[in-house]
Amino acid sequence: MNYLAADYSEYLNNQYAKFYGLELITTTRKIESLNSSFYIGASLGYSEGGLMGDEWIYGTPSQWSSLDSVKKIYHVGNIIIPAYSPDKTLSGWNQKLMLTYKWDYTIRKLGLWFTLWAQQIVYVRNKYVENNNKTALGYYSDIDGGKYIPYTSDVPDEAKFKTFYESELSTPIVDTWTFNINISKSLYRGAEVSFFVNNFLDRTNNIFYGLEFSMDINKIFE
Repeated sequence: MNYLAADYSEYLNNQYAKFYGLELITTTRKIESLNSSFYIGASLGYSEGGLMGDEWIYGTPSQWSSLDSVKKIYHVGNIIIPAYSPDKTLSGWNQKLMLTYKWDYTIRKLGLWFTLWAQQIVYVRNKYVENNNKTALGYYSDIDGGKYIPYTSDVPDEAKFKTFYESELSTPIVDTWTFNINISKSLYRGAEVSFFVNNFLDRTNNIFYGLEFSMDINKIFE
């Protein structure tokens, strides 16, 4: 009994991902007359991913008896597995520009400080592309226990296996804002409690709020 190589499967890490980013920050010292400091930050990120293209791509096995009349002429064996070139393929990319604005205000006598900050997503652009419109370079057959047979120049195009799948998805997001506030109170040396509300001006999405407590043990025993 002959066995075809299709009976063996192996999982490969055949994908790649790249990430790039640029961040710019401008901040002021505390302005004593206003008890305030200001911060503006900008971040630009880009990422992409796809197939590395260093491994052959194999199609779904087909029974020779199920092939059309043209393919039957140019393929031999009982089980046919088309083989496609390992081209490096971009699957998609993502780009995001975000600005952050922050105002810190302190009341030293009461041990209070307020932070009001906003995040502006200037834009998010992403695209996911799957383009598998390829023509096989040959096929594997169950002859001699699994044999690769390349297509020769006399094999017409209509006799070769092909993939016909292509899709593109783009979901741009432009100019969205979130506003957040944080109120903190010093309890004693090295400890503070904070109340925060995130996204408090957006009525279409959930508002997040809560309490935080932090303590620096080292400062307590100094």
